[in-house]
Amino acid sequence: MQQQLDEVLNGAKKEYSLQEIVDAIKGDATDYSDTPGEHMSLHIEYRPRTLTFIYMDSEPDVEKYRCNYGLVINQDGTVHSVKIDGTELNKNQIMNGFHGSEKLLFQAYATKATLVGYQDEDEIDTSYDNEED
Repeated sequence: MQQQLDEVLNGAKKEYSLQEIVDAIKGDATDYSDTPGEHMSLHIEYRPRTLTFIYMDSEPDVEKYRCNYGLVINQDGTVHSVKIDGTELNKNQIMNGFHGSEKLLFQAYATKATLVGYQDEDEIDTSYDNEED
């Protein structure tokens, strides 16, 4: 298990931006879907003196409690918890392996990284680049 944890945490950082996480989710959606929506869903419940709740989904217009991804951020900006597909991550899930945005979310959770750039939802680019080449 230690070897798997070392592999997943390889490249982990002390700080992640919300845009970086959103871009990873968008990247997974375009890798696994021929036609992602126009934009992804993003809901932020920013509470300056307590926890902040962030809900994300690769599909557009998904209600916050139905989103596939969730982050809870401590008052100091560190990642408190992560949910993927409604399941809260824990360090024992390393055995299942993580890739793409799930790996990034696990790294942020396992290292208790700081999340930056989440205070203004309007500043996050959630649109997909659907231009034809």
